[in-house]
Amino acid sequence: MFSARSAGTATTEPKGNPPSCGTVTTSRACRPVLAVAKHAGVRIGLASDLIGPAQDRRGEELSLRAALETSMEAFVAATQTNAEILGLSGQVGVVTPGAQADLVPWNGDPLEDPEVFSDPTNAVLVNQAGQIVKDLR
Repeated sequence: MFSARSAGTATTEPKGNPPSCGTVTTSRACRPVLAVAKHAGVRIGLASDLIGPAQDRRGEELSLRAALETSMEAFVAATQTNAEILGLSGQVGVVTPGAQADLVPWNGDPLEDPEVFSDPTNAVLVNQAGQIVKDLR
């Protein structure tokens, strides 16, 4: 599928169909692809192109990514790495004075159980741009 050249660049070598990364079970087949890309220095953020009524499924990508890496690595990809890719380091993707942050406490520990992200009802409170937009406490 993928190989890394000694110079550190990744190349593709077609060998049948690429793995489908759409479920936790099939995403495990993508683990080597992710490892090669990271070894080659590719920064891999986390995002979703879901629009419309499927918005409530956006958290599933974190669960899928956590199946490939650790939960913390998936969370960092969704926050800090995304900010770096967008050229917004220190402004977003971190919780620090002066940064813009949306804070979401979860019902459960997503670092121990990344499936917590898959169910939007587990988001107990959403503080977006300093305003509470959801409060289930």
